[in-house]
Parts: sequence; structure tokens; C-alpha cells
Amino acid sequence: MQARLLWFLPPEVRPADRDAVRRALLVIGGCFVVVALATIIAAMQIAWGVWQSALACAVGGVTALLLPFWVRRTGNWRVAGAALCAAVWVPSLAVAVLTGGGLIPALYYLVFAAALAAVALGYQVGIAIAVVNAVVLAAIYALDVSGAAFPIRVDTSVALHSAMRGAFIFNFALAALVAAYELLRNAAMRESQENERRYRALADYGPDLIAELDSRLRVVHSSLRGDSLVTALAGRSALDAIHRDDQPALTSSLRLLETQQSVRTAPVRWLRSKTDAIWFEASLTRFKAGDEWRTLVVARDVTERVALEAQLRQSQKMQAVGQLASGLAHDFNNLLMVISGYSEMLALRTRNDAAALASLAEIQRAADQAAALTRRLVALSRPSSISRRRLDLGDVVRENERMLRVLLGESVSLLLELAPGELCVSADAGEIEQILVNLVANARDALPGGGTVRVATLARAEHVALVVHDNGTGMPASVRERIFEPFFTTKASGHGTGLGLYVVYSVVSSLGGEIQVQSEAGGGTRFTIDFPAAAAVAGGEAPIRRISRASGGSERILVVEDRPELRSLFREALEGVGYQVIVAADGMEALALNVRDRIELVVTDVVMPRMGGIALVAALREQRPDLRALFVSGHPQQPNDSGRIETRDRLLRKPFLIQELRSAVRETLDAS
Repeated sequence: MQARLLWFLPPEVRPADRDAVRRALLVIGGCFVVVALATIIAAMQIAWGVWQSALACAVGGVTALLLPFWVRRTGNWRVAGAALCAAVWVPSLAVAVLTGGGLIPALYYLVFAAALAAVALGYQVGIAIAVVNAVVLAAIYALDVSGAAFPIRVDTSVALHSAMRGAFIFNFALAALVAAYELLRNAAMRESQENERRYRALADYGPDLIAELDSRLRVVHSSLRGDSLVTALAGRSALDAIHRDDQPALTSSLRLLETQQSVRTAPVRWLRSKTDAIWFEASLTRFKAGDEWRTLVVARDVTERVALEAQLRQSQKMQAVGQLASGLAHDFNNLLMVISGYSEMLALRTRNDAAALASLAEIQRAADQAAALTRRLVALSRPSSISRRRLDLGDVVRENERMLRVLLGESVSLLLELAPGELCVSADAGEIEQILVNLVANARDALPGGGTVRVATLARAEHVALVVHDNGTGMPASVRERIFEPFFTTKASGHGTGLGLYVVYSVVSSLGGEIQVQSEAGGGTRFTIDFPAAAAVAGGEAPIRRISRASGGSERILVVEDRPELRSLFREALEGVGYQVIVAADGMEALALNVRDRIELVVTDVVMPRMGGIALVAALREQRPDLRALFVSGHPQQPNDSGRIETRDRLLRKPFLIQELRSAVRETLDAS
């Protein structure tokens, strides 16, 4: 029945206000009720010969019959409701006045008119009509009692008088009931509106976005927080705003709603623009609204959490890289120790051959640079204290010139423009090398067809500047703003890590410097780094460590080292200056030799299989508390599980010079 009545409503009324649809349906339904009643009453009046009343009912019935079709055409159901009430009320009132309340149907028709007006047009109109009806009926009754004559006379009996009194009472009762009902209804509506306002405020100003989607995933309603996000959809599916990589996961969650009441989604990206996205985590709930299934979405912005999780994962990756780098550094430093140590031993035997000494010095220089790079590798992945000293910026550039030319290749020229005099900074040589390597590599990538890279040093007031300038492709503003972000790269996948310029920025910041970038698309790129100037070193600093003889002795020394080549090197270096050396491969083997009473010093590696150096020294000192110890280690940092080295003991980090080993042994033996 309701579906048939809906046919008379224009399309724009159906999805709008439910209360409006309900009132419109009551008007249309009332039209057909009036038609039925008017037909019955008109037939009765014709049978009784009261043609005036029959004509009035006929006019009301025809009007009520035409109104639904007029509503269908115009959509103005409010005017139709007023016309229907008039079609019911005016003829009934006229019949009641003309007959002096003699026709019972007309009396009760007045009650129907008032009730219809209250429902269709509002309680104020219904009360007004009921009050008018009651006043008119009271006047008719008074006139009838006084003997007044009416145009159409119907025999007034006790029944008719009772009916008129009943109609009078019904109208007043109807007015009172409608008024009381509306008062209660208004109070309930105010409470409902207050609750709605409260819950709307919770939805609008809470941290979550709340939206209602129809069966086609179009947004029907949304909270205030989501208005700016869903306005751009303009009737399109909400999936259109989801990043295409996340759409399959969200579609899978929506399919689960067909069998589950609610589903929680993984974080998905909502696109505010082509380049800007917000991460949302949503809870989806399925419910039925009328004949249609709808989806309630409660979504929370988790962009910051996703970023923190990404940082945590990256931190874990860097920690894993740090552990790997530390292990590699240990082995690499042992190899460098062998290279550096034997080259120094060889230099001590060939002191009269200048050419051989120059070659050995180059080997030593390369070993020193490799050790510095190893320290920087570990420092980038696991921050630690770095040994910084005053360096001449120009000397560092010159020492790395050969490496930079190899890095650039044959198609790119390297020009050095170094300021005269000393430009000193307080830094580790490896830090400056990291800056040079990454900036020059970045310049090389900007010169796919060849070009020129200039490296310059400048004196600027209280600062020392390093400039790297290329005439390559340059960078647009959108790229220039992000070049120092970690893992940001414009290279194809697999051809760049996005860490090079981030490393430069990190090192420059740790040195208290500032970095400036000048670049335009097609106009090359210029990096200018200002370092705080350090006081110049008198006489400069030697770029490499000099090899010289160190004093020896005759004491008995226990050397414990798990690498056989290093054991041989240490034994040869110490025996060469008079010491008596006993060697062991690890702590367990050293204890098995049972030589604690015959040695004055233990030279031991910190980390070894079976038993490390710290545990070995502790075991030896149980009976020889005064036993001296010199520790050596290839780890850039002391491992947490190796124990603690006492303050009276010394530690040498590999690679070190044989001279440094001999000096450390002598100083440890001579210490009180």
C-alpha cells in the first residue's frame, strides 16, 4: 500500500526528509479516505432528500480525488493538505450550520477534519479548527434550544442533541489531546535534538572521521572532520580517493562485511591530492537502512604513527647494518693491522732505500685512509665518539684527489681551486672524506654526458668553506627542498639509496657547520659548506705517521691473539727489540700454558673464541693481582658482552703502528 501511495510523490520528496515523506503520505492517504466518506455521506443525503448536503459532500469528494494527481504533478503536498482540510471542513461546517446540527455524519466529519489538519498541517492548525468547530457547535446548540429556525430543518431528537454534544466534546477533547501530545512531542524533540547535537559534536570534533556509505560506496553523510575530504568526491565512490596500491586490501575488507558484522582494515592512504596522502585505519560496520545495505566507516588518521613505525623500522635496519659493519670492521681492521704492521717492519729493514720507503709510506697512507673509512662506516650506522683533530681542509682535498678522479671517471673533469694558506677545521679526516665523496658522486650523476666538477676552499670570516660545483642538469625547486631527506632519491629503483646527501647533512650538522644549495633545472648545482674555523697548527701536521724505532726491553710477555698472522707479527715486533715472547691462540690455551708466574705483561685481544682477553686477565690476576695487561681490539667499540677493561690497563685499537705497540708495551711495564 505504501509503495502505491509513493507513486503520487514527486521524486525530489522521497530521499529528503522522512518526516516530510510521512506527512505527504498522510495527506495522500487522507484524500482517498475523504473520497470514500464523501461518497457514502452524499449517497445518504440523496436518499434523505437533503440535496444541499449531498452537493457539499460531492464537492469535497471530487476535490480530494483530484489532489493526489495534483501533488504528483506539482510536488506541493503542503498546499494539497490545506486544500484537503478545506474540502473536508468547509462543507461539513456549512452542513452543520444549515441543518442546525441535525445531520450526525456532518458533526463527526468536523472531528475528522480537525484530526486530519493536525496530522497533515501541524498541531497549531488542528487545534484552531477544533476550537472553531466547538464554538460553532455551541452556538448552534444555543440557537436550537432557543427555538431558532434553520434553513434546512431536520427533526431534532434526543439522539441528535446527544450527537451534537458529543461532537462538541470530541472537538474540545481533540484540541486538548493534540495540544498535550505536541507539548510532550516538543519536549521529546528538544531532548532528541540535544542528544543529536551532543553526538554530532562528538562525531564532528572527535579524533575520528565518521562517514556513511551507500551500496555503491558513495558518501551519504560524514562528520565535520571529513567534509573537506569527501567534498571532492561529488557522488563518486569512496574507493576513488584511496591510493590504488591500497584499493585491493580495502576491497577485500568490504567483501568480508558480507559475512561479518564489522571489519577492521589495515592502514590505507586517502589521497587529498595527487601528491599528498593521509594514512587512515578504519573500522567498517554494515547495517540496513530501509531496503539498502549501508556501511558505517569510523576512520582514524594514523599518518604520524605510520611515519613513526617507518622510522622505527629504519632504525632497526640501521642497527642491523651497524652490527654488520662492526663485525666487518673487526675483520677488516685485523687485515689492515697485518698490512700496516708488516709494511712498517719492512720499512725498518730497508731504511737506506728511499724508493722502497716511499712505496711503503703509500701503503701505510692507504691503510690509514681505509681505517678512517671503516670508522666512518661504523659511526654512520651506530653513532659513537669520533676522534677529531685540527685538519687543513686543503690537505684533505689534495690527499683524496686521486680517489675523486677515479670516482668521476674519464668523461668528467675535476678542477681544484684551493685557497692559499691553512684553512683548518676541527674534524675527523674520514668525515671530510665522506662529505667529498658523496657530493662529488652526486655531481657525477648530474653529468651523464660529461662535464666539469669544481672543488674549492674559501676563507670566510670565522668560517672555512668547502664548495663543490658542477655544470650538470641541476634540480627543480620541488626536488631541491627534499634532497637532504633520508631515502629520498630521484634515481630509478635499484640505482640509489637516497642516503648520500643525508649523510652529508648529518656530518655537517655534527661538525657545527651549515650547508647551502644553489641549483636550477638545467643550470648546474653548487653546494657551499661553512665549517667553524679552527686555529692553525704550528708547522702543520704530517699527513702520515712517521716510522721510527722504539726502545725495547728484556721482560717476558704473553701475547694472546686468535689470528695467527697477527700473533706472528706481534711476536716478531716485540722480539725484535729484546722482549721474550710466549704466544697463545685464546684464553683457554693461555691458561693451559701455566706461565702466570713467569710473565710481567699480557698483551691480549679483547674478543676471542672460547675465552676472551678480559676474562683471561681476570683469571690470571686471581694469583697475580699486580699483573699488567695491554688490550688490543679490532672492534671500533668494545662489545657489550666482553666485560669491562680496568682503568689501570691500556687499550690499543687496530690498526696501529708497530711503534705504537712497542711504546705502549714499554709504558705499561714502566707504570707504577
